[in-house]
Amino acid sequence: ARILEKNVRNIDVTARYGGDEFAVLMPEVGIDGGSTDMSGAIQVANRIREAIDSGMPAPEGEFSLNLSMGIAEFPAHAPSAEQLLERAGWALREAKQRGKNRVVTAPPLQTPGADIASV
Repeated sequence: ARILEKNVRNIDVTARYGGDEFAVLMPEVGIDGGSTDMSGAIQVANRIREAIDSGMPAPEGEFSLNLSMGIAEFPAHAPSAEQLLERAGWALREAKQRGKNRVVTAPPLQTPGADIASV
């Protein structure tokens, strides 16, 4: 949770969403950074992933974790909060299926069946 908070803006909201799942709400930030001057969601997600992947201190010594992330943008990927969480969850499952330790974005609603972006 601390790594998430260190890698997002003060106006962003981080929350635990499940046992090992977290959510980050980033107002006015698009998938690729085009919505604002701030880094886009993919850049932020990769920065968080790299921070976790670089190793974490523990009493028994340093250890590393892999992090998979699913990204969905409102309203491009879903017209409601509930559907936005479903789309982000779908992208997360896709990231895990593709080999973990990656970021996957849900395809926009306007293009059903479109290829999914993966970073």
